Amino acid sequence: MIDRGVSYENIIIIGLFSLGFMLVFNAVKLARYLYKKRKGILGVPKAESMQGFSKVIYLIARSSFYLIDLLLVIFLLYIAYDLTGDPHVSKQYPQSNEVIVNPLEPIRFEFNRPLNSESIKPYIHPEVEGKWELEAGDQRFPYIKRVLVFYPKWSLPINEKIFIYIAGIANPYNNREPWEFGVDSTSPKPITTVIADPKDQAKDIKTDNVSINFTFDQPSGLYYDWNLLLDPEVPFTTEIRSQNLLITFSEKLQQSTTYSYTLSGLPARKDLSTGQVAEVTSESQEMLKGSFTTVKEPLLDSIEPQGSKVLPAAPVRITFDLEMEQAPEPDEYLAIEPSVAGEATWSDAKTLNFEHEPFNKDTNYKVTIKKGLVSSLGGVLEKDLISEFKTIGKVQLDSSSPANNGGGVGVGSNIVITFDQEVVKDSAQSKFSISPNMGGSFSWDGNTMTFNPSANFSYSTKYTVKIAAGVESVQGLNSETEFSFSFTTQEEQFKLNVPIYYQKLRFSCNLEATRMALAYRGIYKDVMSLYGQIAKDTTPYDEVNNTFGDPYSGYTGDIYGVSKGYGVYWPPISNLISNYRSNAIKTGWNLEGLLNEVRAGNPVVIWAHNGYSYAGNEYYWTTPSGKSIRAVTGMHSYVVVGFRGPINDPTHVILNDSNRGVWTISKSYFLSLWGYFNNSGVVVY
Repeated sequence: MIDRGVSYENIIIIGLFSLGFMLVFNAVKLARYLYKKRKGILGVPKAESMQGFSKVIYLIARSSFYLIDLLLVIFLLYIAYDLTGDPHVSKQYPQSNEVIVNPLEPIRFEFNRPLNSESIKPYIHPEVEGKWELEAGDQRFPYIKRVLVFYPKWSLPINEKIFIYIAGIANPYNNREPWEFGVDSTSPKPITTVIADPKDQAKDIKTDNVSINFTFDQPSGLYYDWNLLLDPEVPFTTEIRSQNLLITFSEKLQQSTTYSYTLSGLPARKDLSTGQVAEVTSESQEMLKGSFTTVKEPLLDSIEPQGSKVLPAAPVRITFDLEMEQAPEPDEYLAIEPSVAGEATWSDAKTLNFEHEPFNKDTNYKVTIKKGLVSSLGGVLEKDLISEFKTIGKVQLDSSSPANNGGGVGVGSNIVITFDQEVVKDSAQSKFSISPNMGGSFSWDGNTMTFNPSANFSYSTKYTVKIAAGVESVQGLNSETEFSFSFTTQEEQFKLNVPIYYQKLRFSCNLEATRMALAYRGIYKDVMSLYGQIAKDTTPYDEVNNTFGDPYSGYTGDIYGVSKGYGVYWPPISNLISNYRSNAIKTGWNLEGLLNEVRAGNPVVIWAHNGYSYAGNEYYWTTPSGKSIRAVTGMHSYVVVGFRGPINDPTHVILNDSNRGVWTISKSYFLSLWGYFNNSGVVVY
């Protein structure tokens, strides 16, 4: 019976029930016999006195009592034989050649009959720390030990053949020779491939209840010590199974954020009671790197109206940067303060409109888009979005050109005035005045009025523009105050179109200035050509005797600056220019005389300080003939080409400088630089 699937314990119950039945059955027989004996009816009626069918029935009934006893005895003997048979494995883990997937699951062999605890000897190879226990197969009979269990303390080594051998298998209720049993199994292979869900670079991941499920190509997940690095860091819980690792984030993720992860696994034997690594079997391996990006938070792409000049009937239009789930009651997510009657509706997946009664004029409004709106991808607006605007009030000026208190305004400029709203043109024009008075006409572009003067403004003159109160508004919001602004026109400026040449040689400024003046007169020469023509004093510089050449008679020093150089004064320059044009040397000159020449169209080459070399230190040397020469550190030549302001009292002088280009400097600064060389120059006619 046991070998046919009836458990050992149930056989015992069946045997006890059968034995009990036999005892009760025979007790009834005995009682019946004693009763008949006491009554004196024992043996009545006798079979000999019975006839026919009654006699047959009587004999069968009498013999059946003995037959039942015989059958019960035979059945009990069979049970006793069955119970004392040799034990065999009825259930087992692992099966032959089975992979032991879960190291936490005990190794278990269930036998169909009790095991002799004195003879049973189980083994496991390779040796695994743990404990073998002989346990009951049925808790109703705890004393009947027929289940052999191995409780490992450590997990198995990975990628190993596991051999389980059980010797001394015997029934404690017989004296037969014990037998042996063995099972070949394996631990899982190492993991080589990991797949993540969500996939690497997945986008639009929702932020609530997020998890990453790592699936392994081998059922050996429990044989590794796993480590997950996250950037940004987020707390998470871990659920390890044989073929997957489930990472569940403990808090809500941030929207619009890319999370990067690195999953590493350390093949190791673990202490199964604590889960801690007990023995490292290999180096930690980087299994998978990846990232995912959470769903973008919906934000405003635009909102209307804005600013401080909003018309009362201006539409309220809110446009999101993402398609949105259209809330069934959009009014719940929109608030306008002060309150205004209206209705919010979706015109498309991104745009929320608010149709409203006219706003109050000259009033500050606040529009609030409340948090909680959800995009079609699941992104949630996390905080209220607020926009403010002000409705249009009384007519004001938005801008004016020229700007108030502006200076240097061109004499040919127009006056441009922009109102903050649409006005009645004739009304605005009638309120316009300018002082000093001048005639002109008006033109319009939207809210912008332009006054076009009939003549140029005067130089260096302050003008005041006024717009009287009462400018009529199309909205009925007429101005209540006067608007005014002032500006000053540019100084009068005169400038000759003298070309600019920049010096490339260290001491060529005098010749470059000459070259510019000649070019204005249509004579184009390069600087080395002029250098070849000018008179030169080739006296070398003698530092011991402090002797050098005479710049009044010829070019003195090295033009390249390899050795000591200086330059040349006005007489040799005048002689050079005389080869091409008439000219005049001026010394001890005055500014008005200089500028009159320029105004007459004559460029003037002057000698002055360069404005940056030392402080214009004077120094002296002697020519071989004994002449004393005064020199100045920073000697430089310019071409005076123009001026600003009235000629008799200019504010600025305009120079062509071979170093700076066109250089405009104040009158006082010019005079200080020019004064180093006694206000000297050469007028080129």
